[in-house]
Amino acid sequence: MKQKRGVTLTELMIVVALIGILFAAVQPYFYTLRKVWHQADGRSDILQNGRIGLAVMVREIRQATGLTSVTASTEAAGQIVFIDKDDNQVGFKKYSDGANNMLGYVQGGVTYPLAGPVESLKFTCYEADGVTVTSNVSDVRTIDIELVAADPRGEISAQTLSSKTFIRITQVAFSVRVVNEVMYNPLGSLMPGQQEDSYYEYVEFYNGTPNSIDFAGWQLTDGGTFDNIIGDPVHGSGTTIVPPGGYALITDMDTRVYDPGSPYTVPAGAIRLRVDDNDLVNGLHDDQDIVGIWDGDGLIVDTLSYTDDMGAGGSDALGDSLERISASGSTSDPNNWEDSVLNGTPGAANN
Repeated sequence: MKQKRGVTLTELMIVVALIGILFAAVQPYFYTLRKVWHQADGRSDILQNGRIGLAVMVREIRQATGLTSVTASTEAAGQIVFIDKDDNQVGFKKYSDGANNMLGYVQGGVTYPLAGPVESLKFTCYEADGVTVTSNVSDVRTIDIELVAADPRGEISAQTLSSKTFIRITQVAFSVRVVNEVMYNPLGSLMPGQQEDSYYEYVEFYNGTPNSIDFAGWQLTDGGTFDNIIGDPVHGSGTTIVPPGGYALITDMDTRVYDPGSPYTVPAGAIRLRVDDNDLVNGLHDDQDIVGIWDGDGLIVDTLSYTDDMGAGGSDALGDSLERISASGSTSDPNNWEDSVLNGTPGAANN
């Protein structure tokens, strides 16, 4: 009977070597397949996260009853503020939670994380023709929202999501809350021979909404310094509430705007506010500066970036202020600002 021959050690080693070569050949394909699956799974998570945030924004903005403010289309840290269906002022913005940039929903002074992390949030607003880009809230009819969602692990490229929503035509008339007048370089003869003119500087705010606005917790800023806005019990009643159609005059703590002999005439009905500092955000610069108002939720209400050649040289120590022409017009449009009459119109309608 013929004996069966077993496998020799050499043959076994050859088989093991061939298996090793085969495995080495196919291993990169398994790695690539795993990497592709991992990326697809991660991309799906990012898109799902971003879509949830985008859907909430579209729904809430579409149901809004008033558009208050929205950042320019070039602003990557976008923010939109509006009045929701329950008559609450709310908004969406990109913010930092200390670790990541997030999409937040703001209500009642609290920012709630909605999605994230995000790289950017942009709002592009259009007029009724759907073509003309506008930053004037009274002209906004449609809004394109662009959200760039990021991978929290940093392993997958960011994903861009976008959507469009519509604004009700009837709502925009109730949204005007604006910086209305700025006296940043008062009449030089008020304090001859002195550089300090902040005693006579002021910022005027106009409430064009149908509701009273409480300035409690609001701030005045130049982009770097923030002053708290409070009631002025020395020159007024101390109230921080500005009625519908009302004007509020914001001065510093040691203002001389109301002193006997002051060149200003402030109507009795004007709400008199002040900041908790001896200067308005370190003093309003005579050549150029930023004047911004933030509400108690940390949302931007309105911001004016002025230069001394706006309004044909407005407020160049000649006794005229820089006045807004149209309350519903864009704050960022230089053509919407002009020189005031002598000494301005603090606390009253512009001339």
